[in-house]
Amino acid sequence: MLSAVKSELVTGSLLIMAAAPADYTPVSVSPVKIKKEEGEMQLLLKKTPDILKNIAAGIKAGEFSNIFTVGFAVETNNPEEYAISKLKDKNLDMICLNDVSQTGAGFAVDTNIIVIYSRDGSKLQLPLLSKQDTAERIFDSIEQQLKKLP
Repeated sequence: MLSAVKSELVTGSLLIMAAAPADYTPVSVSPVKIKKEEGEMQLLLKKTPDILKNIAAGIKAGEFSNIFTVGFAVETNNPEEYAISKLKDKNLDMICLNDVSQTGAGFAVDTNIIVIYSRDGSKLQLPLLSKQDTAERIFDSIEQQLKKLP
């Protein structure tokens, strides 16, 4: 997926990475169906490439230019600390914190509570909103940040 994302980026792109497709992948893949047997099975996993971090490194190295990057941080503990850390570590322009431990936020509901952190240090706390309204407010925030760019 990393190569597919890289192949689509052009100067002036807006890259929004909502979530990692998978943090881990199997070390090996069976060529045949694995039959159910008695006892337990162990599955060995390896980390997958961090797509957004790789793109940010490519921007820093000059591989890409003028790319506005937005990431998401889905967290349950120390959410602000982890979101700001990801913003800096991945060299993002913006990160949207989704603290799924809050009532009304997360994946199994139609609402969300998002905090948007920007590279310039600004922070925007969105209230409990429908996911549609949340998305619209995120895009409004992106638009405001893009207007600040030279």
